[in-house]
Amino acid sequence: GEAYLPPPHLSLVVKDKDLTVITSKDLRGVRLGVYWDHFQHADPQVYNACLKSVQYLQGQGAEIVNITIPHLMELHLSHGIKILSEFGLIWERQFYDPDHQLEANTEITIGLGRTVPAAEALAAEKVRTYGLREVCENLFRTQHLDAIVSPMLGNKVPKPRPGYPCLSTPRTRRTNC
Repeated sequence: GEAYLPPPHLSLVVKDKDLTVITSKDLRGVRLGVYWDHFQHADPQVYNACLKSVQYLQGQGAEIVNITIPHLMELHLSHGIKILSEFGLIWERQFYDPDHQLEANTEITIGLGRTVPAAEALAAEKVRTYGLREVCENLFRTQHLDAIVSPMLGNKVPKPRPGYPCLSTPRTRRTNC
């Protein structure tokens, strides 16, 4: 079953329900890059949880290296264009199938993805390639990083309004969360 899955990163770090990290792993010699400006654009709850994690890792012996990722906004935008265009392509059949109901935001996303011109998708791919090269060569190799620590989501995920419709398909027939 799970033999094809790669091993998780920092596999000995476990969080309990209060986000308390439990491990006895010695992280001496591990270099972790942190782009603090990026951290500080997160919601306060997200920032505080991430800061707590970084402090814990540092307490376990990891060396925290301050880094900068140049052109981060442009990298985010190009990544968004690539995902949007891929999403529009992958979900094309469901988008045009009248028997396949999609949540309104999903329909909008697919519709927008279907309108991305090839030139923009290719330009986004070039920016993404630049970003990967920059991170691999200038951060990991030059600064000898083992990993980059970053919030996965900068914003706390909002709860849907009561009665807000979920994705409804002929297969699921779910209409409310």
